[in-house]
Amino acid sequence: MNEQLIFTLIFLAIGFPIAVMLDRRSWRLKSINELEMMISSNDWKQLSNALKELDKRRVDLSPYLPKVFDMMLSDSKIERSAGKIALKENYRHIYDLLPSYEASGNIEKCRNAILPIIEQVLSSPPH
Repeated sequence: MNEQLIFTLIFLAIGFPIAVMLDRRSWRLKSINELEMMISSNDWKQLSNALKELDKRRVDLSPYLPKVFDMMLSDSKIERSAGKIALKENYRHIYDLLPSYEASGNIEKCRNAILPIIEQVLSSPPH
């Protein structure tokens, strides 16, 4: 092995765990208000992580479910995929009801798959 490759491997072996630790710490330091603003924003990239952090703090996630559903109804495949991931990671009991939902598929098929679930979930009392 050449020296540059060895240096790169050592750097990654040390740097990656440090980066992960700093990222986790940054999430723990965010206020509940900051996390809620991230969820309500149009930035789909942080939705699932913000929901996970709120869940760790024992915050009820049910008020944020309509945002996830809205994303799953989006015209954008990327937003639909982010919504599906958020549902899978934070609302597993609802995600398991959606075997036919394919976020990268045709928008009409996506909507036909999710709308009955949305109606069912939003009309049932919270558990």
